[in-house]
Amino acid sequence: MSELSHFAVILPVNDIEESTSFYTDQLGFSLYASWGTPLDYAVLKRDGITINLSAQESSVALPPTNSLYIFCEDIKNLYATFQAKSVSFAEPLNRTEYGMEEFVVKDNTGYRLAFGQSPN
Repeated sequence: MSELSHFAVILPVNDIEESTSFYTDQLGFSLYASWGTPLDYAVLKRDGITINLSAQESSVALPPTNSLYIFCEDIKNLYATFQAKSVSFAEPLNRTEYGMEEFVVKDNTGYRLAFGQSPN
C-alpha cells in the first residue's frame, strides 16, 4: 500500500516579495527555493512546515476561515516571539472549547494562520 509522506500548501498572493518578507522576517520561515524574474514562486520552510507562495495578478479570494492550522510546541513562547515582531493577530492566545491553546495570525495578504498546541 502506498504511504503519504508530507504536504505543502500553495497560497496565491498578489505581492510575492512582500509575502516572502512577511513569512521570513515576521514568522521565522526560511526561503528554501524561488523561481522567476521577477519572482513568481517561493518555497518557505520552518521546522516541518512548508508553505509555497504563488504570484497572482488578479485579486486573491480569501477564505473567511483559517487557511492553515499549524500544530506547535511551546505556544506561549511562539506567541511572545510573534508579539515582539509586531505580528498582527486575528485572535489572541486562548484556550478553545475543544481544549487547544491557540492563536491566529493574519498575514500581509489576509490569510488566517492558526497556531495550536494540544493540552497533552
